[in-house]
Amino acid sequence: MALSRYGNPTCCCASRWDTGYEIFVSNPEHRCRGIAAAELDGNPVDPAAIPLVDDGATHQVRVVVGERAQSKRTASRSRISEEKEVSDGWGGTT
Repeated sequence: MALSRYGNPTCCCASRWDTGYEIFVSNPEHRCRGIAAAELDGNPVDPAAIPLVDDGATHQVRVVVGERAQSKRTASRSRISEEKEVSDGWGGTT
């Protein structure tokens, strides 16, 4: 797994922080890529952008490797797209 830091490059460097991060990674489906879910201190966060805070505390990050679950809205759009591909209304497919 790779970690990258995004944001303001002039902000404090992590080596000067008093804040600690304990990172726990689980891979229950034995996947080799993707992040299914992420939590920061027990709260769900965007796996693509886990916020870092320099507050002097120790934080726990939990990451689950795998495919990210679709939201209901995304799943609905995907289903509608698939239906449009199946029939173009003229007896053919698109």
